[in-house]
Amino acid sequence: MLFKQKPWEGMQVAEARLQLPCQLMMLCKILEVEPDQLIYDFLSTLAAESFGRKGETRKLLQDYFILCGYGQQHYTEADIRKMMEELQAIGTLWPEGAGRKVVDKHTRWRNMYHRYWYRKWYYKMRRKEVSPLHHK
Repeated sequence: MLFKQKPWEGMQVAEARLQLPCQLMMLCKILEVEPDQLIYDFLSTLAAESFGRKGETRKLLQDYFILCGYGQQHYTEADIRKMMEELQAIGTLWPEGAGRKVVDKHTRWRNMYHRYWYRKWYYKMRRKEVSPLHHK
C-alpha cells in the first residue's frame, strides 16, 4: 500500500482491495453493519483515535494485536504496549469545545508530536532494518 503523505501527517486515505470472508459478509448483512464501518471502527479504536471506542474494547483489540504477534519481529511486547499507551495519550488530547484557531494549533502540535513519536520508535535500536525511504 502506498501512502501519499508521511505517516504522521494526519489521517490518510489508502485504497485497498480486500477479500472479506463470506462468514463476515453474511454476519454484516444480517446485522445491517457495513463492512467498511466495521473495519474503520476496528482501526480507529486500535490506533487510539480520540473518536474511537475506549475502555475494554480498546484493551481487547490491543491484546488481540499483541497475541497475533504483529510487529514482534522488530519490537518486544512491552515496546508495542508502550507505543499504544503513548498513542492513546496523544489521542486523548483534543481541545473539546475550542474555536477553530485553537483546533488548528492543536492539529499542528499533534502532527509535530506524531512525527517525533514515529521517528522515536522507527529508529529505536531494536529495529532490524531501516528503509532508505524513511531517512527524510
